[in-house]
Amino acid sequence: MTTLERIRQTLESCGQNQGNIPALITSLFCEELGWGHPRGLMPHTLQPSAPVSRQVMAVPVAQMCGLPVYLVDWPDDRLPGTTARRAVQRALDPTHAEHVLVYVARNRRQLAFTRARKRSDGKIELRTLPYEIGSPARTTVERLAELAFSLDELSSGEPPITRVTDKLNAAFSVEAVTKQFYQEIANWYFWALDHVRLIRLITRLIFCWFLKEKGLIPATLFDPKSLTAMLNGFAPHAMHDASSVFYKAILQNLFFATLNTEMGRRDWAKDGQHFMAHNLYRHKELFRDPTRPWHCSRTSPFSTAVCSSASTVLKARRINRATFGLMVSPVAQTASRLCRMFSSLARNRKSI
Repeated sequence: MTTLERIRQTLESCGQNQGNIPALITSLFCEELGWGHPRGLMPHTLQPSAPVSRQVMAVPVAQMCGLPVYLVDWPDDRLPGTTARRAVQRALDPTHAEHVLVYVARNRRQLAFTRARKRSDGKIELRTLPYEIGSPARTTVERLAELAFSLDELSSGEPPITRVTDKLNAAFSVEAVTKQFYQEIANWYFWALDHVRLIRLITRLIFCWFLKEKGLIPATLFDPKSLTAMLNGFAPHAMHDASSVFYKAILQNLFFATLNTEMGRRDWAKDGQHFMAHNLYRHKELFRDPTRPWHCSRTSPFSTAVCSSASTVLKARRINRATFGLMVSPVAQTASRLCRMFSSLARNRKSI
């Protein structure tokens, strides 16, 4: 088993051994990455400032050359945001100006590795590597592997502190992650030049996901349990099945009959109607109970789908133009940046 596989296995175990998280994080750093045990370090009860309104416990799990790693058992199911992480950092700063904090959410499904580093101008900089149980999170796993010390590096005892900070700088480097991301985007783009339909599909999926995050279409349309109750033949893990029930019943009806059709013109396709009538809801046979069609109000720019048992109903949500513009603007800006980036990649293809 490789180092990356062992790191991922340890992180995944955090979602299965809910009462033994400190031991697992200690194992990650001390056994897989070669750090030292937290001898001489004591737990700290921290009282962060606003917006954190409760005490949190920082438990030492590892150290190297006096630079500590603390585990924070976060009391919410979602990891702390930037402001909350800064409040925790300030509470620990009088004891350890430079440190690594490992946040574990209450539901044990999310972790975050945060490094606090003092810059040359005296300001504290926080950089975070997130991990969610069950997700690929390849970047976080690869970045954590940068913290590993080999036996040769430890042959003469603990390395100098500069070597520790060099590894931390490399692991939490935004520039390295950004360069890797754009290189992967470039590789994918050149491969996808011959797969225009794939690019179109991914673009539509990103837009629909944005609408879901804004509450304009429901999360149930992307939830396997809800879709299993709603659709006939929904089998997301049957990779050998070339015909996608989800694409036909949900995505096609979202892309065309919902988001690309005026409010008053949305309806089911009639029997025998031309199969290229994309402005009508199709594949009625894939719904367990299609007796109530997708419908919506004429006053809303988008519909909100609510799936109950197997029926699909599109409710109205009134949004003024200014609000709609503010919501869509980030998508438009991202699309514009991607277009410029892809154009640049096409022009400089030989140099990559």
